[in-house]
Amino acid sequence: MPLRSLSRLVPAYVLLVPLQISASLRLQQAGGAEQAARINQAERQLAGFRPAVQQASSSEALASSLEQLGGPRPAPADLALPLPLLKAQTNAALEQVQLAIQRQRASLPANDPLRQIPELMRPCLASLILAFAFASLARCRSLHDDQESASLIGKAAP
Repeated sequence: MPLRSLSRLVPAYVLLVPLQISASLRLQQAGGAEQAARINQAERQLAGFRPAVQQASSSEALASSLEQLGGPRPAPADLALPLPLLKAQTNAALEQVQLAIQRQRASLPANDPLRQIPELMRPCLASLILAFAFASLARCRSLHDDQESASLIGKAAP
């Protein structure tokens, strides 16, 4: 493809900007919905752990109820601890998980697409600027090649 025809493609790229923004918004919303679903599932699972910890009457009962709910089984050394201390440690661990879930929920992208447009425009505009730069470089190079060939023809003509 000649270098001059590359410069003609730049305006066509400008027409693709809305398409890229739309596609990016759809991808972000789909990813955000998937992440929100995982966070909701983790919150439901965490909510099931709390009553199990409170209702446990022994260390083994606590370990088996957590295991039945899909949670981690306490280490054998932890099972040797007195039940109130084991419950306190388990509740502290659950609080840490709750804080991590809250941080993940806060990091979810906003549902308002208008808030996401500036974020999505940056890569699109960067690509557009690069396209214009390459087009102008191609145009300058083709002008330089034309001048060079004209000077060679002029030298060969005497």
